Order: sequence, then C-alpha cells, then structure tokens
Amino acid sequence: MNEAYNFTQSTYTMFPWFSNAQWASIRIAAGSIALGLFAFKIFTGENHPTRKMPERIPTTGFPPY
Repeated sequence: MNEAYNFTQSTYTMFPWFSNAQWASIRIAAGSIALGLFAFKIFTGENHPTRKMPERIPTTGFPPY
C-alpha cells in the first residue's frame, strides 16, 4: 500500500466548510462586533467624570419660573 495515501487520508477534506472569501468575511464580522462592543463599553462606562446638576436653579421670582 502506498504510504503517502495513509499519511494524507486522515488530513484531507474533500469539501471544506468555508472558502477563503467566506473566512475573510467571518473574520471581518467578528472584528467589527468586537470593536463595536469595546466602543459601547467605553462610551457607556463610568470611566469619565460627570458634572452634578445643582439641586435648584435660582429664580428671580418673576414669570416664567
């Protein structure tokens, strides 16, 4: 029996699951999702100082209040 056949028989896939173009699209989508989640986490996190609003705005007593 040919030894090369036995060597390649277990590693050869006749029909790969994804083509090179599909792998590229999957990688781009995964990177976009990861970047989007990272940006969302940064923009909505509490890592920045916030100004407190005054409890009451001083008024002059004349309308409109």
